[in-house]
Amino acid sequence: VIAVKAAMVAGVIERLNAHPEGARTYIIFMSDNGYFFGDHRIPDGKGKLYDPSHRVPLLVAGPGVRKNTTRTDLALNTDILPTVMTMAGAAAPANCDGRSLLPLITTATPSTRRSFLMSWSTRGYALRTNRYAYLETKQGAAGMVRELYDLLADPAQMTNIHDKLEDCAVIHQLTCATP
Repeated sequence: VIAVKAAMVAGVIERLNAHPEGARTYIIFMSDNGYFFGDHRIPDGKGKLYDPSHRVPLLVAGPGVRKNTTRTDLALNTDILPTVMTMAGAAAPANCDGRSLLPLITTATPSTRRSFLMSWSTRGYALRTNRYAYLETKQGAAGMVRELYDLLADPAQMTNIHDKLEDCAVIHQLTCATP
């Protein structure tokens, strides 16, 4: 399946390269959301607060885009509209939640986004930074469950360190942060 899709994308790029407007065209490739295949003992599905549910690929090619560059900045689906608007030379609507990613993909400019907040219906929320994921979820009889993952030490989010921290400064910093 992946080889077929790669061949299809290659065909589109080949046609664009042959077209006079090809050099002025951006290509954005991404997925809508992740999916669980047994991760975190969740048999299947999506819409949870762990990374496999919301981390998706985002690849961009086009004029001015730095080649062979990987960024680890926090980017959201809401950033796509202002990014495309900026690419087209237009301003994003004032009420747009996202931010243009164009400065991040054309220069080495560091991102100003330090965190983002996600909600999962009425069941909980997560605050995500590049370093930590802090989750609070309602889990039946267990009530409110709090989880904290150090993503540098545990990128798969398998070891909850919330109750193991002797210094609660990290939790305080995350719970008092403004995304």
